[in-house]
Amino acid sequence: MYKRQGLYYLNINHDRTEDRSLNGINLVSQIQDIETQSYAAYAELTYDFGALSLTGGVRYTKDKKSGSSACTAHPFAVGFFCPAESLTVPHDDSWDAVTPRFVAQYEFNDDVMVYGSFSRGFKSGGFPLNFDPNGFDPEYANNYEVGLKSRLFDRKLQANIALFQLDFTDLQVLSQTPGGVIRAANAGEARTRGVEVDLNAQVSDAFNLFAN
Repeated sequence: MYKRQGLYYLNINHDRTEDRSLNGINLVSQIQDIETQSYAAYAELTYDFGALSLTGGVRYTKDKKSGSSACTAHPFAVGFFCPAESLTVPHDDSWDAVTPRFVAQYEFNDDVMVYGSFSRGFKSGGFPLNFDPNGFDPEYANNYEVGLKSRLFDRKLQANIALFQLDFTDLQVLSQTPGGVIRAANAGEARTRGVEVDLNAQVSDAFNLFAN
């Protein structure tokens, strides 16, 4: 049995300023000051049953974001990038998630192994510069993967293949309004499917071929 566990902490101070000018006239200034604190605890266990090994893990994450968004605008620019000549919107919210991970691995021999895995990912919400105090929601992703890893021909050829699928919920995307304002929002669901192949051939002691 193999186990690992740990604690995680992250603190980020994000200061962002955007100025828009026309013919030397400053039309609008947008300022955002956000502090992010992220806490997490995780644990993972792996059991070996001969050729078969099973891994299970879980992570608990809590993210807290606080700060403000502010803008000042020239009277001609009110309503385009700033809803008033001067505006400050406070931000304060937190999100948490439990994200598991499971892996099954089977070794046919020392050189050929197949596996299957499932994991869930989490990205916390946030506050775009559109002065919506509610911001946008967290994004979640479920990742499914099966694959094969092998070393063949007296280990002169390494061949790996993986098939994966990612299912997103509340996908976070950037969009641009007709007025040119970039905003972050949740777009709903999305899916990504793919195949990945890695080949590495040791042709001679001095010549190696790699492709993916």
